[in-house]
Amino acid sequence: MPTYQELYEFIKSHYKPSRFENRNGKEWGERYSHNIAKHHMESLEKYGESNISQHEDITGQGLKFNTELKICRGEQVEYRSKAGNLTHIF
Repeated sequence: MPTYQELYEFIKSHYKPSRFENRNGKEWGERYSHNIAKHHMESLEKYGESNISQHEDITGQGLKFNTELKICRGEQVEYRSKAGNLTHIF
């Protein structure tokens, strides 16, 4: 399991800045990027993996990563989704 700081740096390197640290401020919250990192940490603890959507991914592809911060991209990625959320249609 990565430390919080390792995870934060990993996410920072894979998120579009406009969707991560550039959102820290009054509009999205001063700790917006830390809230995102916390969410990913909770996902790693609960599921052993987490996802970065194509909208947030710096490459625009989307990715899944595990507790070792190993990345899977493209057709190898199966995104979790719940009915009732917009993500269930993808």
